[in-house]
Amino acid sequence: MISKEFSFHYLAFTPYILLLCSLIHITIGTTTISTFIDVECKQSYDSFDGPNGYPDGLCTELKKNGLIGSFQVIQQDPGCSVSIYSPNADPNSPCSSAVTELAEIAKCYNASWAYYSIDMCSPPSSERSGTATLVTTATSSASASSKPDASDMSSGPNVAAIAGGVGGGVGLIIILNVAFWIFFIRRRRRRTQEEQASMHLQQTAMPPKKRAQYDAFSDPSEIPPAVPPKSDSYHELESPRIPAAGSTMEPVELPDHGAMLGKK
Repeated sequence: MISKEFSFHYLAFTPYILLLCSLIHITIGTTTISTFIDVECKQSYDSFDGPNGYPDGLCTELKKNGLIGSFQVIQQDPGCSVSIYSPNADPNSPCSSAVTELAEIAKCYNASWAYYSIDMCSPPSSERSGTATLVTTATSSASASSKPDASDMSSGPNVAAIAGGVGGGVGLIIILNVAFWIFFIRRRRRRTQEEQASMHLQQTAMPPKKRAQYDAFSDPSEIPPAVPPKSDSYHELESPRIPAAGSTMEPVELPDHGAMLGKK
């Protein structure tokens, strides 16, 4: 049975738990690129959020996120665009290739593109935290036969992100509940042990006779009160003995106290 103290502390921390879980689900729109093992964007490998650039993006190598066969942009921040580049014309100058292109959302690109950058994003002060642009339409009919439907490709990472957020929130709640439970159970157990130790010390401090009486009763309240011993005072007068009925004892004449006092 859960103690009232545990219930009170649990309810007191519940608002903080809910607030922490709500912060987990707060997300900011990002530009996301999904990678694939094959060259037709069918076998998913990984997805990552690119570094958004303002006013100009950072040139980033695609192979930095692992060996890939193809990739596609599945969502963008408001105002952003993704530029992709062929291998560098100058090895010492990233994104120096003259072959460049603005990547389209949900279009499949092979591994011949070596670099990407996310450019022309909105200023940080005016960036909106709303939902980023999602893929809802398929590509042209010419490329539809060589790659899966765009809406299916875009929904996968979003569903995974939602499932991950929900799973993380549930896991955090479980961990906090277990931690609170262990804390209060150990505290209650320690208090019980202290009470038992105190009771044991009280029993050992009792006289042997009283301890035997205590052990004879299951409930200390049932122990009978101690009877005070008879007084051995010499000033206590003895009551005269009254002969029993039918006794043959002869009457004895008591001495005259007045005569005895006159003699003195």
